[in-house]
Amino acid sequence: MADKILKPYKTPGPGVFNLRTGALHARDEVLIVAGLARLDAENTAHSIVMRWSGALPWHGIALNWSSGSCCALAQPQRAFGMLGIDGEFAFVQGDALSEHDIDEDSMSAIAAVGRTMYAVGAVGRVLRSEDGRSWQRLTRAEDVNDDLLEAVAAYTPDEIYAVGAEGAIVLLRPTTAERIDSPTNLVLSAVCRGPDDLVYACGQRGLILCGREHEWKVVEQDQTTEDFWDICTFQERIFLTSTHFLYELKDSTLETVTFEDYTPHTFCKLATAADDVMLSVGQADAFLFDGRDPIRLI
Repeated sequence: MADKILKPYKTPGPGVFNLRTGALHARDEVLIVAGLARLDAENTAHSIVMRWSGALPWHGIALNWSSGSCCALAQPQRAFGMLGIDGEFAFVQGDALSEHDIDEDSMSAIAAVGRTMYAVGAVGRVLRSEDGRSWQRLTRAEDVNDDLLEAVAAYTPDEIYAVGAEGAIVLLRPTTAERIDSPTNLVLSAVCRGPDDLVYACGQRGLILCGREHEWKVVEQDQTTEDFWDICTFQERIFLTSTHFLYELKDSTLETVTFEDYTPHTFCKLATAADDVMLSVGQADAFLFDGRDPIRLI
């Protein structure tokens, strides 16, 4: 199938798009995935893919399938990977977009670990690919329960964690997948490696877990009972998002991140480019954060 080309795209206006997720390589190499508000209201499958290269105009394209997860790939060459909920997949490299098919449905999230991509979804499904065209299923029915897996992240390339519904924690090794006993039955929506060599996960009702391998515990906090949607490590700090706030976890204390000149009102997904910049994407806001000040993109 011939590549599709992202074309110049006017800056997204308020209320036109529902922003879904994003990824970045650097502060001038950002991908945002969104939906048109009117098509979302009609439950029409589609995605708007928008690439930012540090200056106007944006470049974008509309796809006829729905994506809610993307990742940045540095190897073998810089690109973005996009996962569709019905098993679609796309590479975005520069302004070129190539589409492929995973042949699995009910997919939730994708993450890059070096040159390898991991995709997770329903019935405990975990897949791995080196090229986006050929995908290997890593889990079998006897490995994990039939829970929906919501997120995946690496501790090392040989120690991968997936989390999801009913408190599911799955430890992935190169040749095995193991369901780990979890201290919760609440939904876990995101997972990341922390700055202290532990793994952190978050989810429903303000839940935060930390641990590694077979030892996990709840991080007690009384700041909020809002659902958490994402968690990431940036500049040796741990950040989390609810729908309305960006938080920083300091030991067992949650602090709301406040801004002076520009105050975003929506949050959901986080992504980082090393320790240089963090991307935050909410339904109506996308901004870059250097640890002090936000730079508004949308």
